[in-house]
Amino acid sequence: MTPEIIGGLSHLPSAASLTAWSCLAPALAPDDSAVAFVSDRDGSPRVWIQPVGEDAEAWVVDTGPQPAVDVSWAPTGARLAVLLAPGGGEHAQVWTVRPHGGDLRLLSAPAGGSAALVRWTGRGEEVLVAETS
Repeated sequence: MTPEIIGGLSHLPSAASLTAWSCLAPALAPDDSAVAFVSDRDGSPRVWIQPVGEDAEAWVVDTGPQPAVDVSWAPTGARLAVLLAPGGGEHAQVWTVRPHGGDLRLLSAPAGGSAALVRWTGRGEEVLVAETS
């Protein structure tokens, strides 16, 4: 059956509405005010924060040009731990950043190896990281 037989193409959705993007690794803020997640909604996997509530706009957290893989809130809510994969490869690095961006800090990037985010400590002052080489 061709589109002309069933009434043309007017019944099809617009190309913009057919765009699909991923949403991975959602992490709820400790005060339940927002969700941090990894999404490629603007073309590259990056960290986004979506405030909880009506009419709240999501924003991108600047973690640099490398693709994001995972994100986790500190128990204090003051920082995010982010797993980045330089060049999209298998060797990952762990960084921290403030939820509104800024103060990006490298925690673990073993030469020739990979780092993995394990979890924040109870008070949120330290992040447990596993490294492989």
